[in-house]
Amino acid sequence: LRVAISYPDLYEIGMSNLSVRLIYRLLNSLDGVACERVFAPAADFEAALRARGRPLCSLEGGRPLRAFDLLGFSVGYELTFTNLLAMLELGGVSLRCGQRTAEEPIVIAGGPAVTNPVPFGAYVDAVFVGEIEGEALGLFAELARRKRGGAGRAELLEILAAAPYVWTAG
Repeated sequence: LRVAISYPDLYEIGMSNLSVRLIYRLLNSLDGVACERVFAPAADFEAALRARGRPLCSLEGGRPLRAFDLLGFSVGYELTFTNLLAMLELGGVSLRCGQRTAEEPIVIAGGPAVTNPVPFGAYVDAVFVGEIEGEALGLFAELARRKRGGAGRAELLEILAAAPYVWTAG
């Protein structure tokens, strides 16, 4: 299960977010889960990516965002949501949930700015309500197990939607 997580802001700000650091460590401790990090590019780097037609990639593996199974965003305040959208676009991921294909990642958000998930429902496939840290191990272990068994995007999204602490628009 390939997961990229982000605090949708510059690296210097995102790496100071304890949730991202904790979730990164937790997910990488699970068998069958590979978690990488990605952050919003500075304006000059974003312009260079766009000018060269290059995708936004993860830090560890240099993998384009579109190549992951799941993209997780810890949204600390509402103004970073536009960064999340820019990151999706730069990573080659459709902005709207309804336009995403079976080959695109599931987009998950969590954090204090999405405690009311409805306004974000057109753009994120799922929202963790509450603290993910207590539930992540079991849920992501199950997602990894199902992925190893051949589950695709739709089945993984069904597993997420069945969790009582995950909100989905569908």
